[in-house]
Amino acid sequence: MSTRIGWSTPEFASLIGVNQNTVFRWHNRGTLLAATYPSGRRYYTVEHLWVALGRSAPPEPLDADYQAFVIAQLGPVMARGIDARVALEAIDRDWRSRQVVGTPPSVPNEAPPDP
Repeated sequence: MSTRIGWSTPEFASLIGVNQNTVFRWHNRGTLLAATYPSGRRYYTVEHLWVALGRSAPPEPLDADYQAFVIAQLGPVMARGIDARVALEAIDRDWRSRQVVGTPPSVPNEAPPDP
């Protein structure tokens, strides 16, 4: 099973609460350039999410573990109707607090490790 690395244009638009045509316009104007798969298909990452929600780009490059954690956490949170900006702030705080105490972040619906 592959790890999800981002969202399609319609998914990303829904996530941030805008029409997908708005996201297309941002890309075409160079405001928010999507990443692309080798096939040329566009996708948006957690870093794009930070920028689209009005936060500056992260202070350090986002590692794959952080991005996977945010993507896994964001879906269930958004399904409960929580604003994406609020959700991202909470998920980011959770990630950073777990890094400080050395507890690996959990991913929803993941079985606990065997003892």
